Amino acid sequence: MEKIAIPLRRYLQTSWKVSWVLILVFLPFTSFPLISKFTGGTLVAPLSILPLLWLVITWLPYYFIKVKTLPGELNSLIIFVLVALFSSGFAFFILMPYFKGHNIHREELEAIGTLGIGIAFLLTAVTRVQSRKQIFNSLVWINIGGIIFLLWSLVQTIMIVFNNGSLPPIIDSIQKAVSVANLRGSIRTLRIYGLTLEPSWLAHSLNMLYLPIWLAASRFKVSAFRFRLGKLSVENFLLIFGIITMFLTYSRIGLISFLFILAWFIVEISSSISKRISAKRKRNNSNTVVTNKYLVTGVMIFVLISSFLILFYTLSLKDNRFRKLLDIDTYTSQSFSFMTIARKAAFAERVAFWDFGWKVFNEYPILGVGLGNVGQFSEKFLSAQAWTMDEVRNLLFYATILPNTKSLWVRLLSETGLVGFSCFLTWLIVMWFTGRKLYKQKEPIFKMVGFAGQLVLLAYIVEGFSMDTFALPYVWISMGIMIAASSLHRKQLAAEEI
Repeated sequence: MEKIAIPLRRYLQTSWKVSWVLILVFLPFTSFPLISKFTGGTLVAPLSILPLLWLVITWLPYYFIKVKTLPGELNSLIIFVLVALFSSGFAFFILMPYFKGHNIHREELEAIGTLGIGIAFLLTAVTRVQSRKQIFNSLVWINIGGIIFLLWSLVQTIMIVFNNGSLPPIIDSIQKAVSVANLRGSIRTLRIYGLTLEPSWLAHSLNMLYLPIWLAASRFKVSAFRFRLGKLSVENFLLIFGIITMFLTYSRIGLISFLFILAWFIVEISSSISKRISAKRKRNNSNTVVTNKYLVTGVMIFVLISSFLILFYTLSLKDNRFRKLLDIDTYTSQSFSFMTIARKAAFAERVAFWDFGWKVFNEYPILGVGLGNVGQFSEKFLSAQAWTMDEVRNLLFYATILPNTKSLWVRLLSETGLVGFSCFLTWLIVMWFTGRKLYKQKEPIFKMVGFAGQLVLLAYIVEGFSMDTFALPYVWISMGIMIAASSLHRKQLAAEEI
């Protein structure tokens, strides 16, 4: 029996390592056709789910039987999950207006399933990263996945710029094999999709994982690779090409999120810059350092905002949405209101869905209406203005899918109420302080992971106004690695005390 057990254990350990590698490399593939068909045509179909499933079935039970504990950073998230499940159960006692015959059982199961996918990504990251070596190895494979989607984004850019938008058959065939997105539509709109479903998803992946890691690695001179070109690391090059890719998505919410990332990056580096300035002037007293910090921060933020306004103007030459966003007439009107601005800036439909979700929350403020059920109330709570919008009418009259709130924050309020929203917000706050604690450590790898986690959280706040799904894996992987690094640091301190 023992002779059988040892080879089996080795096989399982090897399969766990390979599965974790595949998860990280496959992260850019978020609308994989084969998985999409298998799951009934769902658009959120990460290829990473396949190796994730194997780890959920075999690795996680083994880990919990052996370890039996979870890091304290997960406590508030666990409470949120319990509240969400209770809210979903309580929804069966609500008089619910069914939208086009959508079944509450199915909608809740799908919504709970997407949350389960996100939690599974998080737990896998937390449990598979147990040492500094594993942190670096994980960064290697995340970078390799980033290189894959950057290369494919480069191919799309070449098709737009140099090939007049025409697609060679081989490119079209590869695209159909790796994504359900219509690449020809992308070429016509001069926006790149990468390996995701749409440009905003590509921007989301960059903000939630890749750019924060590359920016933090560049700042603290941490690299997962030994290769360097002079003083430049692989992460330096990936950061440059990643920023260019972000611009080419033409994603408004993605660019605004990236603006927040850069703004916090400036706030953090301004302290070290001001100290250098004071040292050169031989004025190292605290008042001078603080004054210099405020001056440096102010100047750099001004330059950053000015640069983004120039960028938005440049993008407006190709994209009418940016043109409307920068048009002064958008913000000057006799009937001035947020909806008026939203209409002129071409995001009124999104605001209309936020509004109906907010009304659902007002009706059920404590526990909400349960995961996946907010769309059932769309016909009842959509405003009169919303019914005049083409996208809303198409959803109500022609489409068979259940409408959603188009915002994670509105969704949390409407589906889990104040209780669920507070628990999830508490977890994000815990994550922020976890990142701050790591950032203050001496070891560059801890500083890098903590700083990257903070950048992700800032972008997540903004992205939450545009994304409302739990299934996209990027933020879960980022938070999982940060929790794992925090747990590793605690073990290190405990060992030093002994």
